[in-house]
Amino acid sequence: MRKLLDSKKLEDYLRLASQYGYFNLIPKEASNVRVSNITKMSGGMTNNTCSFLLTFTQQGFEQRFDLVMKAYSEKVGLWSKVHHADEDIRPYVREFEVLRSLESVDFPVPQAYLCECDSIFFGYPFLIMHKEKVIQQSVFPMDCFAATL
Repeated sequence: MRKLLDSKKLEDYLRLASQYGYFNLIPKEASNVRVSNITKMSGGMTNNTCSFLLTFTQQGFEQRFDLVMKAYSEKVGLWSKVHHADEDIRPYVREFEVLRSLESVDFPVPQAYLCECDSIFFGYPFLIMHKEKVIQQSVFPMDCFAATL
């Protein structure tokens, strides 16, 4: 994500992914699908992250979702080369699978909606997930984290 995402291109991608059942957030009958407020959140050696607002109309009501796109470089390998033979070693696939697994046991992680492995769309593989609100706390609840884990 060297340059900021193009909202029209992202809208087109999300519509297409929704029609084919790859993206479960936009219903097939939705209209007025729009992407706005694209903001770069962070960038690093292995990935770049931006947030955006997805809106669409469903049955006469506007739906709004704050989402995050996390883009990965294909050139960066795993930090750890340890994996099982039946595991996918691509870091974006592994992160998506871990997030979905943690969701299934009610661990508090952002909801992961999509993992796109094909770089043809934007030039890199990426994840799309729910944007979580930041809660300011003076003390990190380590005991709660450890007990949940």
